[in-house]
Amino acid sequence: MADLSNALEAFVTSFLGNNDQQSNVLPQHRQSIMAMCRGIISSNIAPPIGSNEKSISEQIQKDLILHHPNSQQALKFKYLYEKLKDINPDRDRWPILYYMFQCSHQVTEPAFGRIEYPPEFKNSRGLEDILRASAHRELPPSQTMDNVTEEELIRDIIFVMQGIDGKHIIWDNRRQVYIIQNNVVISSNLGDLTRRLTEVGRLYRYIRDYVEEEGQSGGLVTQSLCSSLQEELRQYYKLVAILEAQQAKVDLDTLPGESSSGLTLRRINTWITEPLHKLRLIDWMVEKCKECKGGQTLSKIHTFTVNGDPFIQEVSNKLLAAASEPFNDILVRWITIGELVDPHEECFIRENHEVPPQDMWRNRYSLDYDMIPIYMDPEITKKIFLIGKSLNFLRMACNDADWVIEQEAPSQVIHGLRNPTALDAFVNSVYSRVSKRLMEVLMNKYRLMEHISAMKRYLLLEQGDFVLALIENMGTQMDQPGRIHYRHNLMATVETAIRSSNAQFDDSEFLRRIDVRISDTKHARNGWDVFNLRYQLDAPLSYLLSENTLNYYYKLSFFLLRLKRVGNSLQMLWHRQMVSARLSVWDKNKNRESSSSKTGKKNNDSENRIDVIFVNAKAASNEMIQFIQQLERYIYLKVIEGAWEKLKKVINDPIAKINKDTTGVDGWISAHNEYIVGIYRTLLGKRLNYGNILTRVFDTILQFCAHANELLDDAIIQSRNKSKNNADSQSANTGNNSGGGGSGSGPKSNFSEFLEKMNSKYKTKLGDASPMSGFGNNIQEENINKAITKFREQICDLIRILVEHPDTEMHFLAVSFDFNEFYSSGVGRAAAHRTSITSDGIGGGGR
Repeated sequence: MADLSNALEAFVTSFLGNNDQQSNVLPQHRQSIMAMCRGIISSNIAPPIGSNEKSISEQIQKDLILHHPNSQQALKFKYLYEKLKDINPDRDRWPILYYMFQCSHQVTEPAFGRIEYPPEFKNSRGLEDILRASAHRELPPSQTMDNVTEEELIRDIIFVMQGIDGKHIIWDNRRQVYIIQNNVVISSNLGDLTRRLTEVGRLYRYIRDYVEEEGQSGGLVTQSLCSSLQEELRQYYKLVAILEAQQAKVDLDTLPGESSSGLTLRRINTWITEPLHKLRLIDWMVEKCKECKGGQTLSKIHTFTVNGDPFIQEVSNKLLAAASEPFNDILVRWITIGELVDPHEECFIRENHEVPPQDMWRNRYSLDYDMIPIYMDPEITKKIFLIGKSLNFLRMACNDADWVIEQEAPSQVIHGLRNPTALDAFVNSVYSRVSKRLMEVLMNKYRLMEHISAMKRYLLLEQGDFVLALIENMGTQMDQPGRIHYRHNLMATVETAIRSSNAQFDDSEFLRRIDVRISDTKHARNGWDVFNLRYQLDAPLSYLLSENTLNYYYKLSFFLLRLKRVGNSLQMLWHRQMVSARLSVWDKNKNRESSSSKTGKKNNDSENRIDVIFVNAKAASNEMIQFIQQLERYIYLKVIEGAWEKLKKVINDPIAKINKDTTGVDGWISAHNEYIVGIYRTLLGKRLNYGNILTRVFDTILQFCAHANELLDDAIIQSRNKSKNNADSQSANTGNNSGGGGSGSGPKSNFSEFLEKMNSKYKTKLGDASPMSGFGNNIQEENINKAITKFREQICDLIRILVEHPDTEMHFLAVSFDFNEFYSSGVGRAAAHRTSITSDGIGGGGR
């Protein structure tokens, strides 16, 4: 070493001169240049080009061609190189060529522990110029080379590996890295090595901070991950302890350039190669898992397990297994006893404690798709959710906790939950068993389908005798204002209808649930507008049928009750018309035998006019009855029964159960909603646009029935009065003769005289009637004709809408309404007007 120092000093002196008082080179500058030369000589960095003269010559030529496309410089270099070879063929010219090649490039600054060269170095012509320029440059004292020994750096590195600042290496909070202090200058290769070693401390510091923060405040999955990371750090601590022991050990037989502790930075770098790789991987995982929890954290870790590097797979699988243990425990408890123990909301199942009991099945539990680990199949996830929800429903709503407790979780499930094959097999078996049990309890113990059938009979009014008895018992009291009706009175009417029909033989379990509700009476015209049938359900059935679903039943019940009321009104009107027609024929025959020639013509004209009124009313009532019957046939046989058969097929058909969407309670709810919503949309849905037309048609029919009944009432009253007058007249004519034939005609009415009194009631004189007067212009006839005209116009509009509808079933319904093309041909719109004109014509002929 002494010979090397003397040689370097002689080398520097040959350029700077002797170190005496007359020298203008400062002593500290001379020492700095000596240190720089010593660093260059002790450098072990191999040149990037092999020590081959031919290779370096070709490299120089290529470089000259690259920077000088005209090739003049390359040719000049080749000429000088050949001339140099001729001067001294035996000399090794590689060092000279390599030095020239390096000097031709600008010196790049090291990334760590850099050495600042003066500006005049950049354009220097050789080592002599560099040394002379350096000798006259004022360098600060802190920029001396190698002012820190390797032993000091080793001591700082060991501190840094524990996250502690050293003497010369400290933590920079702004850049979040370890840096060497500004007063430390080291060589570039030593700086690169130190930077690599300080990276270990930086990674350790990040991981340690994450474990300390999230390990206390994070969820169970994060805490489990932090516990596994803490175990990895324990292995790292063992390495740090070994390095500290190596540093403390004094090795007297150290090699040149080695620290007195027997430990070098290169040896430390060898020791930490594998731990550094692991820390980098863990730091990458930690960075990915920040701001994540539960299933999101597991998904982030799982992405590393599919990496092709075996080392990454091993570490990530180990961390994933540890982190997923609390997550798996939550799932196992959920799919075995239906309890969700998730205080930190890390599982993909969410529980809303504010949901009322009646919404337990629908809204209490939900899926958080962001929390589903990516290694779990979506179908298995859905089944896991339904298993736990079904078990919870069995315990809380169906009082079947004993069966739930008997379901034991196999011990291998906890350990094999991440195995997709084992998970699928276990979940599928449990799902089938739990779903079957829940449906058995609902169908057998709570008679779910029987209740739905009872709602179909009593809310959708398929129990015909009950509906007929109900409408008849209500009678005319429902025509009174809605505000005077009370629930207990209406409920008594319903109970009377049950006792007077075959409904009395139905199970009391269903009959006791029939109820009545009175809706808002503010805008009600009569009792029919406030009367609503209800069907009360108890838990757990009320948990499955939402209030929104039941509202579909109630709206359909209100609509169908109005339809039944209209049909019943038409049937009663038809019955009265038939009785009146029979009496009218008898009276006509009787009148022909007893009428005089003086009044015969007048009576015949009146009879013809009245006949037109009754015939038109009877024909219109037949049209209306045919319309209502066809509508009822379509609603009950096509719509309701069709939807009911489809519902039963979906629930009972084993083939349909293969479809995952129709199994279990959710499948039943979906099928039932499709059943009732389909009926509602077909009959009252806005998209069909004929529900309002039907309502207006019903109002028109009821108006017609009211006017026709009023006309019949007047006819009956007048007929009774005439019968009484005839009996009194015959008694006066016969005196005390008891054998006269008057006894046979006394109780019967004379229809012609009835017509005269009927006309006189409306202030119409047959003999002196004006052209616009007569029975054909009375208020009753006008109301009847208006109702008939309005009905036929509404039916024409309805048929047009049905024909234009894209559904072929609507076309068939239009055909059933207009089977003889009475409305579509335009006859129906003009029929009422022709009826009115015919009535006026007959009256005019009488005059």
